[in-house]
Amino acid sequence: MQHTIPGYDDLMAASMIEIRDDQGTKIEFGKLIEGGLGKRYVVIFIRHWYCPLCAQYTESIIRTIDQESLDRANVELIIIGNGSYKMIPGYSKSLKCPFKMYTDSKLRLYKALGMTRQTGDAGAEDEKGDYVRMSNLEGTWQVAKRATKMPLKKPGHFTQIGGEFIFSGPTECTYAHRMSNTRNHAPIRDIVALAGVHLDFFHGERGEYWRSLF
Repeated sequence: MQHTIPGYDDLMAASMIEIRDDQGTKIEFGKLIEGGLGKRYVVIFIRHWYCPLCAQYTESIIRTIDQESLDRANVELIIIGNGSYKMIPGYSKSLKCPFKMYTDSKLRLYKALGMTRQTGDAGAEDEKGDYVRMSNLEGTWQVAKRATKMPLKKPGHFTQIGGEFIFSGPTECTYAHRMSNTRNHAPIRDIVALAGVHLDFFHGERGEYWRSLF
């Protein structure tokens, strides 16, 4: 289940689900990922807007991925949360995130793509993602500072966990990873490599795919 590619019927259902951008405008998910022949989409589903672990994952994406490399490979990276759309601008600004963000506050898209598990389990210490660099206290402090830049709105479902997908169109998914605990997002360098992105230099995070090359 963790890596199972969604079936055609599930992808069709997902493509018709409406999500919101940072202004509250609704858009069908399928419209978001229909950019034309040869284009691929790396879609990251995070937890709630106050999650310190997903904030660290988002920071690892920003450290690791540059827009020029994405453009060369004809790849777009999208981040989707599940809280109020009114919190997106503050979240994006506080992290200085250059990538488009959306929200699925009703969790309809999460469920359609198989992200049905809800848990607060952090998993084993030796299995946590490399992107987790802060202690719980440090992460909580960063969240508190970030919260001052966001309105007091619904941050999202605190037990919902996310995942990472690669799409070549509304009904074409070539990669799926669903989290099994709160801190095991897949390494972003591995994901974009599978999408065809070549990074010219190393930033912070090197996943299993890249470690296997050396």
